[in-house]
Amino acid sequence: MARRLARPWRLWPLPLLMAGLLTACQPGRPPAPTAAERQAALTAESQRRELERCNRDRDELRRQLEALRFTQRQLARVRSENYVPSARPQPLDPELEARFSLADQELDSLRHEQALERWRAEERQRSRAWRERHGSLLQGLEQRQREQLQELRALNSSLFEPDQPQRLRPAAVARYSSCDPKLF
Repeated sequence: MARRLARPWRLWPLPLLMAGLLTACQPGRPPAPTAAERQAALTAESQRRELERCNRDRDELRRQLEALRFTQRQLARVRSENYVPSARPQPLDPELEARFSLADQELDSLRHEQALERWRAEERQRSRAWRERHGSLLQGLEQRQREQLQELRALNSSLFEPDQPQRLRPAAVARYSSCDPKLF
């Protein structure tokens, strides 16, 4: 018995070594994931959520994009419109006028000047009314476009250029319109 007590220091590492081996070799415990594996799992989960969101919002996105494109086409058409004045009163043909007496020629000239003044006054009114209608139509379409862009941004802000909030990113629009899993 004295011999056993004399050498306990030789055996003390053995239980610790056995406990360490048993702990490391437990079959139900997987090895801890590496940082790259954790990042890859987070990326895959983010892509899965983004694809789910895309599928959920695809119909609404397509509807809003079509409405925006329609408004943009209308806006381009209205911006390209120009005012077209009515026909200006024409003076009498000089050959025809030469057949009349001097008094008739002066009377025709006076009538032409009066018709020209009436035409100018009417044209000022017509052009002012056209500019007002055109301006209000343009403002209405621009306001509608701003509202549609806000609705799109609320639905999916990644469709827009970060530095230009009014500009859509074509690649993002194509990706979210198709919801192709390869693109996510």
